[in-house]
Amino acid sequence: MNTPIVFFSTYLGGQSNDCGIGIAVDQDEFAYVTGATSSDNFPVTSGAFQTVLRGGVQTAFITKFNPNGTSLIYSTFLGGALSDFAMDIDVDESGSAYIAGVTSSSNFPVTSGAFQTLPNPDINAFVTKLNESGSSLVYSTYLGMSGEDSANGIAVDTEGLAYVVGTTFASGFPVTSGAFQTLKAGFFDVFITKFNASGSALIYSTLLGGGGADNVSNVGTGIAIDEEGFAYVTGRTDSAQFPVTSGAFQTQGGNVDDGFVTKLNQTGTALVYSSYLGGRSNDQCNAIAIDREGGAYVTGVANSANFPVTSGAFQTIVGVTGGAVFVTRFNRVGSDLSYSTLLTGNDVSEGTSIAVDSLGGAWVTGGTEARNFPVTDQAIQRRQRGESNLFITHVNVNGSGLDFSTYYGGEGINSGFAITLDESENVYVTGETTAFDFPVTPGAFQSQSRTGLATSDAFVAKLGEVEAMGARGATGAKGAQGTRGIRGARGARGASSGGEG
Repeated sequence: MNTPIVFFSTYLGGQSNDCGIGIAVDQDEFAYVTGATSSDNFPVTSGAFQTVLRGGVQTAFITKFNPNGTSLIYSTFLGGALSDFAMDIDVDESGSAYIAGVTSSSNFPVTSGAFQTLPNPDINAFVTKLNESGSSLVYSTYLGMSGEDSANGIAVDTEGLAYVVGTTFASGFPVTSGAFQTLKAGFFDVFITKFNASGSALIYSTLLGGGGADNVSNVGTGIAIDEEGFAYVTGRTDSAQFPVTSGAFQTQGGNVDDGFVTKLNQTGTALVYSSYLGGRSNDQCNAIAIDREGGAYVTGVANSANFPVTSGAFQTIVGVTGGAVFVTRFNRVGSDLSYSTLLTGNDVSEGTSIAVDSLGGAWVTGGTEARNFPVTDQAIQRRQRGESNLFITHVNVNGSGLDFSTYYGGEGINSGFAITLDESENVYVTGETTAFDFPVTPGAFQSQSRTGLATSDAFVAKLGEVEAMGARGATGAKGAQGTRGIRGARGARGASSGGEG
């Protein structure tokens, strides 16, 4: 097995804090990155929708890279006068980008005729569709009622319909007639909302929760959709009455924080299956992806010594410090685990994002403080540098071993927040770094950090030649063919990176 090539690796940021939170790839291998920035000199492009930071503490950004990572096709701010965070992004076949996030700005950019043009008095979710040139909004809407609402994940189907998942504190969150759950059940609940193609109305919108606190992670992608329009969501719950289904893998929680995995029917009116995932301590799911057989893969952080693992899995012990990454595959009907394995070392690690290739291999990223996190002989970076590094790991199809695993980062704090694949199974990762020596490739768009001490940059990296691992024709992090990650890779080769001894 050959060491993967780093096609490109680049900083992305200005003089203040910048963070890449979501990533998507289109059919021509252009990478779209979103997140939040405090930098008034964040790199934006002429003619972009919004080229000036409007005074907020943090503002969302959307940046489109060329296939080589050497230049920006477009880059724009997206925000109002207060704080705006973009949490996830997807892209359709025409190259329009869909962004979900959270805003406290009463003047966040919205469009005429959008579903909700006025904010609630507190914190709002938002959903925005940006045109293919990044110059204007196709639609942009608030989503929420009185209280706090945040949109944390978005997936788009082949018809341009956006499915959004998030968390609501509001008792009057917009739901639709006949939806699975129309009343808020606990302190806060998860919501799943499907928009029409113009962003002017809801096809369905439902709550999902029990009597406690149910939410979707602020990192990772908590929603995936399949080709038939079923939505799969994941997150965290401490509700003893979280909605589960008969015959699901785990129908009782541990009276602490557990992960959950739920499959919603096509109309948002019923659960196909719904299961807890966890043990006696606090565990949470951060991200979900699905394969072509309908298997659901989740990753997150496990603290329970009895976290569900399977016989023959790569690693079955959480460790003395807790905080282990897990990678778990549910079978098609949610009744059992195909496999469940841990990834951990001697310190805290967390899985934040997951993507699945055509053979059922799982690509995972996140962050680790462990000096002995499992890496493979083909690792690009075999040793941890700084306080923490992100990791990029490929778990084999039955969860029994690692096809590839590497640290990645510099002397500082480095975290991976999103991972996706293109059709040739090149791997794209974004996140944040405080390192001044983060690994960058010759000719990359931004070769140096522009921040000072104790501030962070976003980064974007693309790894290639992963076909040596036996995978062809990816199904990406959004899961549905024709959506995120199902794209043809035609970009030129960037600079290679050898393994670090």
